[in-house]
Amino acid sequence: MNRSLVVRRRAEVQAAVARDWYDDQLEGLGDQFLDELEAAMVRARDNPLHYQRTHLEIRRVLLRRFPYSLFFVAEDDRVVVLAVLRQSENPAKWRT
Repeated sequence: MNRSLVVRRRAEVQAAVARDWYDDQLEGLGDQFLDELEAAMVRARDNPLHYQRTHLEIRRVLLRRFPYSLFFVAEDDRVVVLAVLRQSENPAKWRT
């Protein structure tokens, strides 16, 4: 099935903050973070039911190289990205 990918504004802001932090640590690392985030989004879009539910219909995919999680909802024709959070953060934070 060809699902579309929708990224909520809050998730975009969270990703931008993380990218900026990684760029402050090492130039170019922020772009690498965004590349890994995009790969996680593609994995979620292509096979959303593969990922564990964390609360009701909310699912989580872990980024491979960075300590972040992507929280999303799988709908019939799209995957909606709700949050991009550090794994050390309270996972209930996406609900706020």
